[in-house]
Amino acid sequence: MEVSTERNKLVTGLVGGEGLFQTKVKGTGKVVMVAQGPVETVTLQNDRLVVDGNFAIARSGSITYRVEQATKSLLGSMTSGEFLVNIFEGSGTVLLAPIPYWQVLLLRQIAASTPSSSS
Repeated sequence: MEVSTERNKLVTGLVGGEGLFQTKVKGTGKVVMVAQGPVETVTLQNDRLVVDGNFAIARSGSITYRVEQATKSLLGSMTSGEFLVNIFEGSGTVLLAPIPYWQVLLLRQIAASTPSSSS
């Protein structure tokens, strides 16, 4: 098995919140991943999947990935509550862990467990 990195397109990586690089795994064997909740497998057959946020945690190499506005107009995207979405197209598998706002929940738990100073 070969583990490497693959560079995202500049705009897709920065705007989509995925960063400039993604981990790429190639070959046969087992891969262990950590997800923030139950993982759902979505199989695409020459299809398109629109995903909000960072819910997609892995995809087949045959699936193309890009970031787009949620609606055709900038104002519509801002008012819809879904400014950007991730688009997956082609044939293959996408793994989703649809746990919303896990980072916010984690930060709230950390803040709640931190002792406060009294004045």
